[in-house]
Amino acid sequence: MSNYIKVELGCGQTKTPGFIGIDRYELDGVDIVADLNKGIPLEDNSVDLILAIHSLEHLDNLDNIMKEIYRVCKHKALVCIVAPYSNTLLNMSNPYHKIVFNEHTFRFYTKIKTNNFIDNEEYFFPNSPYWGLRGSDNSNLNIDIRCINIEFFYFPEYELMSNEEQRKLRRHQFDICDEIMYHLLIVKKEINNTEIKEIIENGLFEPQHITKRKNELEIKKQNQKIESKINIIKKLEEENLSLKEQLSKQIEVNEKLHNKFVECSNQIKNLKDIIQEKDFLLSKINNSLEDKNNKIKQLEKNLVEKDILNKSLIYKNNEIIDKFKVWSDELRIITKRKAYYFGNYFDNFKKFNVIFDITDKEFIEKMILFDYFNKKGYRLKFTDYIPYNTYLEYKILLKSNYNKMCIYLISNIESNIFVEFVKENTIIYQNIVKIKEDGKIEIDIPSIEGECFVRFKVMNSFELIRILEWYKLCYKFKTKTKLSYYLL
Repeated sequence: MSNYIKVELGCGQTKTPGFIGIDRYELDGVDIVADLNKGIPLEDNSVDLILAIHSLEHLDNLDNIMKEIYRVCKHKALVCIVAPYSNTLLNMSNPYHKIVFNEHTFRFYTKIKTNNFIDNEEYFFPNSPYWGLRGSDNSNLNIDIRCINIEFFYFPEYELMSNEEQRKLRRHQFDICDEIMYHLLIVKKEINNTEIKEIIENGLFEPQHITKRKNELEIKKQNQKIESKINIIKKLEEENLSLKEQLSKQIEVNEKLHNKFVECSNQIKNLKDIIQEKDFLLSKINNSLEDKNNKIKQLEKNLVEKDILNKSLIYKNNEIIDKFKVWSDELRIITKRKAYYFGNYFDNFKKFNVIFDITDKEFIEKMILFDYFNKKGYRLKFTDYIPYNTYLEYKILLKSNYNKMCIYLISNIESNIFVEFVKENTIIYQNIVKIKEDGKIEIDIPSIEGECFVRFKVMNSFELIRILEWYKLCYKFKTKTKLSYYLL
């Protein structure tokens, strides 16, 4: 097309063939010397294609140059811009780079909300979901320049990554992407997406170095695929070799198995003869077992008779135990009593009747002097035998500076008594105390303060235990009981 005008802005000494070169310096290949900061010295609506390769970032103001580009371009003219990507340390350090180029740069030169030609994942930003941001500062920039293509070019170590991986790294790290290329469409009249699609399908111009870079990247990708296939082939060859070795081994194993099978067949024949002999022996053993089973049945019958006899003996033994309990009660009848008087320990003189046959007078004195309740009217006695599977319970007063409780009891030899402390319906402490002989025993107590309950229980029906307690005969022959104890 003889009237198809192509202009390269900031061409320097490497002007692209077929383009009118504009640069601020008079260099070889420059057709028009002009400072682009002051405008583009071309007529309105005269240009079909504008190219800028690493030049616009050196200008003072992007809005001014974009207004000039819009002015000199025809409707549907294309603009190809190649620039350094903003998030590189070298670009950020370069004092000659004044304009930022990234995926958001040309969103500010159109008002269209949706861009059907750019993947929204490339420019997603939480607070700016729509593409066109031209009206974001309420300015009167009356131009419509639409971005129809963005391409990113990455450092070598990131070139072969997936688009998603590249995008994630590009947004969060420096020195990932080094170059960006835009294709912009100048819109001065109504245009629909079908027309734009036709323009794209007709082909978008790109600089030679970009084409070379793409070809080199494609070669790298092909080499990577070839290398991957070579590795797969090597792996398959290794697997094939391994399968051959396994097959060879399997053949050897099969031969051994065949020989073993022949050997086993011969052994089976021999075993059949042995089994016949064994069967004859088994028949003899079965006959012998029948005789033994008959003897076992007779023994079971004898055991049943012995079990009946044992039950009879247990019944008689229980009768003897009951008689022993009665005898023990009679044996413990209190025959003598003695009065103790304590003058200075109480506000008034009080008289206490105690059992004379308790030899541990120290326990009696400490227990009487222990200030727990008003003992007026109370006497000491032993309880009945503690019933099996039933608790004997007393309310007591514990103090935190004591760790043992002394009680007095009588029992048969080598008995055990279960002790449990309860406060506010909660079990605080449990213990089993072994009783070696009658008399005083010491019981570990929990470190709590105030009133609680102590419970006693025998461990089986053969243990005969009685505990010394305070009792008081009240109105209408009712009695009150309290545990006789003191704390250590």
